[in-house]
Amino acid sequence: MGHRGIFKIMENNYTTGYYTHWGAGTVFSGFYRLKNAYDIQVNQFPEKSISEIFGHLSYEGEYLESEEVTDLIFEQLSEDETKNEDLNFETHSMLEMRVIYDLDSNHASIEFNHFYHPRMGSFGIPINEAIHNVDLTLAITKEHGIEDFIEASKIFEKGSGIYELLLESSRVKEIAREDVESYRSKENEELEVEVE
Repeated sequence: MGHRGIFKIMENNYTTGYYTHWGAGTVFSGFYRLKNAYDIQVNQFPEKSISEIFGHLSYEGEYLESEEVTDLIFEQLSEDETKNEDLNFETHSMLEMRVIYDLDSNHASIEFNHFYHPRMGSFGIPINEAIHNVDLTLAITKEHGIEDFIEASKIFEKGSGIYELLLESSRVKEIAREDVESYRSKENEELEVEVE
């Protein structure tokens, strides 16, 4: 089944969309891949945009010239494909997450699909803070010999404050659900009174 999601990078006033079959399992995984792209740009390809590098990342975090999607963690989408995936996200449970990295304003938006994660909402975080916390997480995992990606993800989410944002987004959704249920209950009571 995978961990499917849509990622979008806004860079130099242009948005590039990507589909991933395995890369939307955790919030950490997306920021980890974005850090891979920044590192590759600085160390190997300063002439390439982050958007271009992001669409050529292998599962090992390396830049591949390959267009073969089985080699790459992200599949770059056309504008029409991006619109279709956005629509799928809004209307179906096929995609777990939609992540938007607005590099121009240093802001990331993480949205959980309400069909897939009914109690999760969305939140935002400055990209530079998230990347800094990826660096800290990698240092901690190296120091303690932690090689499990899920464990690294937990360290990242708790250490960066994302865990609290996840809890808050789920609380907001839960409160909203309770409000809707309360409203529907009152509405039903009023209808019963009118019928009598």
